[in-house]
Amino acid sequence: MDTSTSSYWIFITSVQLDTSAIVSFSKLALLSDRIGFHIVISGADEKSMKQLIKHRFFTFGEQVWERNYKEQLETAVDWCERRILTDMDRDHEDSNVELADVLRRIAYDESDVKLLADYFVVENRTEGEYLFMEGDKGESLYFVGSGTVVVVLKIPNQQEQILRKYKAGAVLGEMAIYTGENRTASVRIEDDAMLFRLDKDKLEEMSRRFPGSTSALNTYIVRILAERLGRANRNLSRYI
Repeated sequence: MDTSTSSYWIFITSVQLDTSAIVSFSKLALLSDRIGFHIVISGADEKSMKQLIKHRFFTFGEQVWERNYKEQLETAVDWCERRILTDMDRDHEDSNVELADVLRRIAYDESDVKLLADYFVVENRTEGEYLFMEGDKGESLYFVGSGTVVVVLKIPNQQEQILRKYKAGAVLGEMAIYTGENRTASVRIEDDAMLFRLDKDKLEEMSRRFPGSTSALNTYIVRILAERLGRANRNLSRYI
């Protein structure tokens, strides 16, 4: 592989690092500069962080190959995604999704696309705004057209815990609309976002008029839920 044009990414999650691990990380830092790859660490304890700083593991300021620390795993993943997109010279707006794009995923027939659009409400939300709060009644699901939204858990006397980030093309809030339960977490707009909202009563009406497309939507969401469950099980298996 041509290392002059390729970026190597190492993603490391650690709880506690002993002396030999600190030495290994110091060597890894040298390798990072020589070969050319970025490193992000998440979840290290305070003692390990102090040792890494002492050994000048982390980079500061503008450097070609960065070595950073992100406290939350999701933030670290997002940092990697943003750097990869930057290196590829991609504009985030290029990945925006229009309502018609969403509907083509679920429409039973192409002719249904324009008709199905009447069941959705387009919402433009601003950074810092909450889409809904934990405990709210769940009466809608959302497709993300552009921007970034984060699922957060509010913990008393602590900062919000980011559970998940969603970008263009993602669907969220679907569990409550099917189960009738209240929202289990809050959703905050991280970057100005455009969303396509489908209310529960509109979904029921859509099922009567367009049973084929509604069935396709249900299948699509079930697949998403299965993927999320599989991801959660894989993450859980790391600690068992």
